[in-house]
Amino acid sequence: MGTWPVSRVLVARLAVVAVVSVMAIGAAEAAEVLSNPGFESGALSPWTTDGTWAIETTNCHSGSYCASDDGNYFIQQTFPGIPTNQIASITFWMRQPSAAIASYQLGYSDGSSSGTILIPTSSWTQFDVTSNLDSGKGLTRLTIWGYVGGGPGPFVTVLDDVSIQSQESIPALGWKGLLALALAIAAAGALLARSRFA
Repeated sequence: MGTWPVSRVLVARLAVVAVVSVMAIGAAEAAEVLSNPGFESGALSPWTTDGTWAIETTNCHSGSYCASDDGNYFIQQTFPGIPTNQIASITFWMRQPSAAIASYQLGYSDGSSSGTILIPTSSWTQFDVTSNLDSGKGLTRLTIWGYVGGGPGPFVTVLDDVSIQSQESIPALGWKGLLALALAIAAAGALLARSRFA
């Protein structure tokens, strides 16, 4: 069986490097929008609330901290507007000992909003509300409410691992990937030219 010339081996190796680089760049496109999404700082900030939301340290979904509320109060976080076509997912984990009701709202840069009610259970349940994004807008806020029931209470809602993942609206290859590929091809061409005169 014959062997490849050294120049072809170098080109093949550079091609592999280029592909790996492009994959790494593509994978890095996704990013967390929220700050302190799992409350692991041990404080609510930069989340804000109009009521009794506070840090909880028992029976959290993950890590050491989560947030809990007693009543129909909101917890929310605002951020610079992100085009909704660049949002990959909006998810959060919630539980309610009384398995009652909750709600959320997505706020947009034009002042409009979208959202609906949620039906939590007494166990941790993940809610994925990505499909309720309004297209063609800029997302600037996520708000989540607890509840008040008809009995004496308490009306507890516990929240953890809130996440808004953004991504580039262009394909994963993107301009960074094209640049990496172009540089690898240019380097391969230079090595081929050098090997011809070696």
